[in-house]
Amino acid sequence: MTKEWPSHLLPINDSLKSRKFLYRLGSAMSVISVGLLSKILTKMNSFHVYNHEAFLKAANKVPENRKRPLITICNHHSCLDDPTVWGALLPWSWQIKAARHRWTAAADDICFTKPLHSLFFALGQTFPVKRGEGIYQPAMDFAI
Repeated sequence: MTKEWPSHLLPINDSLKSRKFLYRLGSAMSVISVGLLSKILTKMNSFHVYNHEAFLKAANKVPENRKRPLITICNHHSCLDDPTVWGALLPWSWQIKAARHRWTAAADDICFTKPLHSLFFALGQTFPVKRGEGIYQPAMDFAI
């Protein structure tokens, strides 16, 4: 049922500069458009962020060419929680920097069901996780 994740698009250990450029361009367009849309949607609603300054302080310590990641955990109630939470937490200036956005896991049976969906989510810095297969699966190897 799950379509193959287009990991061949990722510029990891790839010497083809054209592939890296096309991936980065597509990824930037995807991440920035979703980030800006999420920021706009959160501005149209009311919410309160606790300890926002502490989060921004920690996030700003991580440079764009990071060697140490900032690990975050988000408990979800819907499929839109992740992008809208980042729309609320990250300042406007971060929404236009795709390199500042994190990679995230998504259920393969929801987000990676069709080739076009797989492409969109892969470009949006999302990798598929198979529910019920635990931590010993290719997606977790990719995350590490």
